[in-house]
Amino acid sequence: MDIYETSKELLKELLDSGTDVGVIGGWAIWAYNPYKYSMDIDVVLRPGGLWKVREKLRQLGFTETSGGHLGKKGFKKAVEEGAIEVDVYDDSIGPFTTEGVLERSMEKDLFGMKAKVASPTDLMILKVYALTERRELGKGQKDISDLVALLIAVRNDVKVDELKKTIPKKALKDAIALLTSSYQQTSRFYPLSMDEYKRLKAALQKWTR
Repeated sequence: MDIYETSKELLKELLDSGTDVGVIGGWAIWAYNPYKYSMDIDVVLRPGGLWKVREKLRQLGFTETSGGHLGKKGFKKAVEEGAIEVDVYDDSIGPFTTEGVLERSMEKDLFGMKAKVASPTDLMILKVYALTERRELGKGQKDISDLVALLIAVRNDVKVDELKKTIPKKALKDAIALLTSSYQQTSRFYPLSMDEYKRLKAALQKWTR
C-alpha cells in the first residue's frame, strides 16, 4: 500500500472515530474533484471532540507534535515512503470557528463513507488564507493546484459575496492573479484545456470587480 492509500485508510479510521469530523485540506478538494490524492490529513472538530480523535490516532501509531496555530494539534506517523501528518483543529481555523465549518459542511461520499466536507466557499477561503501565509515562505504550489481543481469543479457553488466579505480585497485579487496569470503557468498546477482556462479566468475576473 503506497503512502496515499495509507493516508486514505487512516482518514477512514478518523471518520469512524465516534465524533463529528469535518474534512478540509487536500482530501476535501478530492471529494469535489478527485484529481490528486492527498498525503496529509486536515480535519476540524467541535470543541470537546479532540480526545476521541487523539485516542484513535495514538492507537494507529501517531505521535503528537506541537501545533503553531491556535486550536491546532499536529500528529505524525512514519511510514515506508515517508511520513503522514494529521492536523486537527478543534477551536478555529483561518477566519472561522471549527463549529461554523462543520455547520456549513456538505455531506459527500468519501471512499464509500458518508463524510462531512467543508463547503466550496469555506474551502476557497481557507485555501486563499493558506496561500497568503505560505507564499511568504516560498511555498503554496499545492494550494494553487487545489484552488484550480476546486474552481474547475464547483466554482458556481462558491458564494462570491461571502468571499468578498471574508477575504481582504488585496489577498483575493492577488490569489486570482496567481491562479490565472497565464495558461502555461496555470496548466503546470492543474491539467486543463485552453478553453477551460479561458472560462475560469473570465469567471474569476468578475469576482474582483
